Amino acid sequence: MPTWVQHVTGTTTTGGFWTGTTTETKADNCSAADKTAIQNAFNSLSANAGLNLLPMLRDAMLPKFPTVPIDCCFDNTRPPRGSETIAATIFICAMTDAQIQVDLCLKLARSAGGGSPLEGRAMVMCCFGAPAGIPTPAEFAEMVNLPMMPNNSNERVGEFSIWNRSTGEVWDKTTTTTGGFWTSSTTVAKGARCFINPAWVF
Repeated sequence: MPTWVQHVTGTTTTGGFWTGTTTETKADNCSAADKTAIQNAFNSLSANAGLNLLPMLRDAMLPKFPTVPIDCCFDNTRPPRGSETIAATIFICAMTDAQIQVDLCLKLARSAGGGSPLEGRAMVMCCFGAPAGIPTPAEFAEMVNLPMMPNNSNERVGEFSIWNRSTGEVWDKTTTTTGGFWTSSTTVAKGARCFINPAWVF
């Protein structure tokens, strides 16, 4: 199971005024039903064949599930009650199973890929297609600042994928290391194409 964000729900003071000890009471916002839904959504995501289009990203993101902070809404409100002891990576509130899967996919992939929106949206596109897999204008603006592919100013290199901003294509990223211990060099190359979509042209 993941890490549930804990909120301060109250305080208790014991002892005298000057020597008393104040203890915080903490609880997470996710009900048993929420936790079951989130676990079921992760299980369904893990079985999604689209993950196999970006195998290195798949292998990096799925193990992060137990460590990402997840929070749920409290009384159907956002932000949730009290103060958070850790910041939520994933926030679940009144969502369908499909919506939870998309959010888990997006956040786990972004977490594994160093925070670039390219990794998250590319994996969501592979698993769920449009419209969920189409980057927002703000995400496109981040993605164009990624390193350029050598010899192609239209292509951007992420941690696990490569994007061509003029054609809307995304490929699995591969690397090849040559040379000895002291003189080795790594070459980035495009692996199998994951998809091409005009909505990815920016």
